Amino acid sequence: MKIKTLTTIATATLSVLLLLLLFILYQILDIEHDTIRGQEKRFESFKLADELRQSSDDLTRMASTYISTGNRLYENQYFEILDIRNGKRPRPADYTSTYWWLPHDAHLPGARAVPLKELMRRAGFTTHEFDLLQQSQSRSDKLVNMEKEAFAAMEGLFMDSAGNLTVRRTPDPGYARSLLYGESYQVEKASIMAPIQTFLAAVDARTANALQKLERRQLLYVRLALFVVSAAVIGMVSFGFYIRRRIVNPVYQLVGNMEHVTTGKYGVRNREAGNDELSTLARGFNGMAAAVERHTATLAAANLEMTATHKKIADSIDYASLIQTAVLPHRQLARHFGAHYFVLWKPRDVVGGDFYVFHQDGDNFLIGVVDCAGHGVPGALMTMLAHAAISHAIAEVGLHDPAAILGRTDTALRAMLSASHLDSALATHADAALIYVDRAAGHMSFSGAKMSLYICDDGWVEEIKGARRPLAHKRMGEFANTALSLTPGRTYYLVTDGYLDQAGGDEGFCFGNDRFKQALQTHADLPLTEQSDAFAETLARYQRSQPQRDDITIVSFRPI
Repeated sequence: MKIKTLTTIATATLSVLLLLLLFILYQILDIEHDTIRGQEKRFESFKLADELRQSSDDLTRMASTYISTGNRLYENQYFEILDIRNGKRPRPADYTSTYWWLPHDAHLPGARAVPLKELMRRAGFTTHEFDLLQQSQSRSDKLVNMEKEAFAAMEGLFMDSAGNLTVRRTPDPGYARSLLYGESYQVEKASIMAPIQTFLAAVDARTANALQKLERRQLLYVRLALFVVSAAVIGMVSFGFYIRRRIVNPVYQLVGNMEHVTTGKYGVRNREAGNDELSTLARGFNGMAAAVERHTATLAAANLEMTATHKKIADSIDYASLIQTAVLPHRQLARHFGAHYFVLWKPRDVVGGDFYVFHQDGDNFLIGVVDCAGHGVPGALMTMLAHAAISHAIAEVGLHDPAAILGRTDTALRAMLSASHLDSALATHADAALIYVDRAAGHMSFSGAKMSLYICDDGWVEEIKGARRPLAHKRMGEFANTALSLTPGRTYYLVTDGYLDQAGGDEGFCFGNDRFKQALQTHADLPLTEQSDAFAETLARYQRSQPQRDDITIVSFRPI
């Protein structure tokens, strides 16, 4: 079964059970209300019967007290009780069995005047119950006639042959007492209580039966409510077990397998039992995991092959680095200058596009730096071309004319690059600077292709710029020699743009020409053997966390 269908059925079932439970609770509350109302009616019934009994007792007491004492207060209270019962006087609001025993104001406000017989009719008594109360009140009224005859005897009025109090004689309290304390009075009094007692028993039986029916009905609804609640609980527990078995556990398994896949364990699979959404998801995951496993195996094989290839390439590059390093004239410079030179050569990658040259002609020599476009392997390949072109140019024109060497090198590079049919978008030019030192004549010649010569002497720095265009530029360059006198103590520097263009500082700007000149002034007094580290440290402080952009080369010498 689909999870969506199951949850819909479960939700609908639970909603029906909840609505049924609400209906049952409403019925229980309604029965509780009827029970309370029945208890109240039962109490009101007993209260009305008790008022009839109490009023009869109060009339008897007031009559007896008046006959015994002759105090007209009790006579007045007697007739007030009688008027309240008959509806001629309003019933006081606090009219209870103790009312006439306590001090009170006879004019207390209360409800409007209603006969006790009317209140009994309104109470909803059965015909039998109402007849019993009527019978009791009729007998009470008969007793009232005896009490009125006793009152008249106290006033000197007696009955005539027709039963009317019209005969006037001397007041006879003894006769009045004989009426109220005689056997016939007691018999009539007892006859009043007998229907009331029967009425109370009948009302008690009727109301008790009605309450029992309500209780049985209420118990039925309570049991039904317990059944509904039990069904709901059992359903929810069953649904919870189903959810755990068919949804929670598969989800946990799916999440766990996903974690395994993220760690590279692609062989995990989920159970695919059922046709619900999670089973569909499990099948999709299993298919994905299988596909990933196959692709991973393919990639692993390709990776092994790439690793082997990378190792071959890395070994080749390392070997190229050895070749490139071997081409550089380290030993020749050390042998010729001793401690009067330094070289800072720092390719960005294993191999680079910068190299330097040194050729000796007796005491005279040619020294220079070349910065080929690009870095890494492309730059290193360009160095091979440029190195071959310079060697060819020197062989043709000699060492003494740097400008001619640069011109002939430019021509040779153009010929080489044109023959190789390289993409015109590739950068194939090269910056270069050459210096020829003629010791015997005491002068030197400098020529540069977009590279300068820096001269430093006792805090004084001079920059001699080369030609504007590099070698192998799309437009032919014109190179000229700059003649300089060979002054003892001066130091000469050739630097590639990798040092000058290195980003760093707070704003990420290039190191620049001005900072380089300041560094020259700062480090000029150091021995040349220490200046390489000094220039490297200066650039590193400025560079901070910025990556190296290009190959870096500085060649410096001081003629002996």
